[in-house]
This record gives sequence, structure tokens and C-alpha cells, in this order.
Amino acid sequence: MDTRNKEKRITEKFDTLPEKVKKEIKKASVCKRLINPDDCNPKCIMGFTFLLDGEPYQKCRYMAFQPALSEENNPSIKQILEKELQAGKFD
Repeated sequence: MDTRNKEKRITEKFDTLPEKVKKEIKKASVCKRLINPDDCNPKCIMGFTFLLDGEPYQKCRYMAFQPALSEENNPSIKQILEKELQAGKFD
């Protein structure tokens, strides 16, 4: 799967997330390995670099992408998952 296409799909979907979820993502930990690969567990497969509301972020995959399940968030989470399933296998 083309990583750039996947990142574009995810970034496009981020802009439609509820503000509460965006706030959670923005305050999540920065991915140490993206900044300096020696600063984190060598078994970590690294986080993501992406745009959210036009701003670049480098976030930890384990800290930034676990939004709380709620009536407000669930439809957006479901849409992201469905879009990924339609695009093919997860990386």
C-alpha cells in the first residue's frame, strides 16, 4: 500500500474529527523516534507525521490515536475505520 496515499486519507479525515478528539490528538506526546531514533524503544515502529487543521504534527502512534469512545466521537471513528477497510489491508 502506498504510504503517502494512506497519510493523505488519514489527514483528510482528521480535519472532520470533532474538536474534542482533535484536542486530544494535539496534546498527545510527540514521537521521540521521529525526532531522534535513539530516544525511544528500538522496537517501536515510530509514530506519524501528519497535518491537523493545517498544522504539522509528529505524534506517538500509541498516545495520539486512542480517542475516547463516546456518542460524539463514535461516528467519526467509525468513518475512519470504514475508509481504511475500503482502502485495503492495514500496514
